[in-house]
Amino acid sequence: MKVYSLNNARIAAVRHKYIFFGIIIISFLSLLQPFIFLIRSEKATGTVVRNFYEGNSKRSIIQYKIGKEIYEFTSEENIYYEIGTKVSVVFIPSKPHKVKVNSFSGIWINTLIYVFFACSFWAAFILSISKNMLNHLFDFKTKQKQLKQNE
Repeated sequence: MKVYSLNNARIAAVRHKYIFFGIIIISFLSLLQPFIFLIRSEKATGTVVRNFYEGNSKRSIIQYKIGKEIYEFTSEENIYYEIGTKVSVVFIPSKPHKVKVNSFSGIWINTLIYVFFACSFWAAFILSISKNMLNHLFDFKTKQKQLKQNE
């Protein structure tokens, strides 16, 4: 029985393929939620009513009005404005308590940080797979193909 072995170039190509497709899938799934939020949301203008410290980060309390109702929310960490500042906010009309500051950092920064770390862990995982494990995997696939051809 012939045992197939992967050379270093083939191993690198396989790893790069899995890293690339993993990054595409992680990025797509992670960025989908903010896109859906923006598509479903409406804009309003809020006013900063108060600032406070929470641990090491400064945050703002922002009030906004929808119809006759006044809502209040806390900004993301380290997103703060001077009291009285008018701020654009986006919210889901059916759930007005789901609101974010309409800025890059208010909508995207947490997602992008998550994508960066998730992709880094994915790449580290794929690169940690040893040559023996990859040889075993491809040898198993080769044996399956041979068995199907012999039937």
